[in-house]
Amino acid sequence: MRKVTPLLAVMALAFGLHDVQAEEIRVFGQNMQNYYWNYDKTSRTSSNSVDVSNYSSDAGRAVKTRRIVNTLTGVNADIYAFCEVEACSIILEQLADSLTLYSPYRYAAVSDGISYTFNDGNDNHLKSGFIYRTDKVRPVGSNTAGSTSTYYRDVMRIQAFEALSSGERFILSMNHFKSGDTESDATNRATRATQLVSTLNTLTTDPDILPLRYLTFYANADFKTGKGNYKEPYIHDFM
Repeated sequence: MRKVTPLLAVMALAFGLHDVQAEEIRVFGQNMQNYYWNYDKTSRTSSNSVDVSNYSSDAGRAVKTRRIVNTLTGVNADIYAFCEVEACSIILEQLADSLTLYSPYRYAAVSDGISYTFNDGNDNHLKSGFIYRTDKVRPVGSNTAGSTSTYYRDVMRIQAFEALSSGERFILSMNHFKSGDTESDATNRATRATQLVSTLNTLTTDPDILPLRYLTFYANADFKTGKGNYKEPYIHDFM
């Protein structure tokens, strides 16, 4: 099995073309900025940097969903990998159904078994997840975590996919490491990258691995040391 280096694991990839024996698999990854179905159960759908993410009604959620879908249909990817979506099944299912409605293809959400209860005193219930084009690829095996740490096991997710036409497979990893410009934040990012590399190097489904990470960029960022805040646009900035 091909080993993954820490450098590869922390690279930011918003868009990739995975070549599976001359078959192109289009992969798109993006932060959804607190995309919640149960907006009334969290404080995270307020004070967001993009106005459309500050919703407190079904109508507001529908506006954000439609703006996301408008952009995704232009991307026309075979697999979408997202972070900062609510840690429940319905949010990605809703997004897959909406994308199916407004595109020529059928999409489905990868089941990950992640859920939470509203009475545990924490409204920071986020995860990373995948939706895919059902006539192009299929998920293989179980959806797994790239970390055993609380919270990071939900936002560092791994899924293998198989191209339907060729039977070739590859492993996709979507990660949301902690942003921030403190020494502690930089150490935390390094720790999560190490955990991810260790996990990826134990997988045997296929030697081809595509790690994606949401990377924020600010002017005070230092790529050499890993310190600083990194910020890239949210998907609904462009809609």
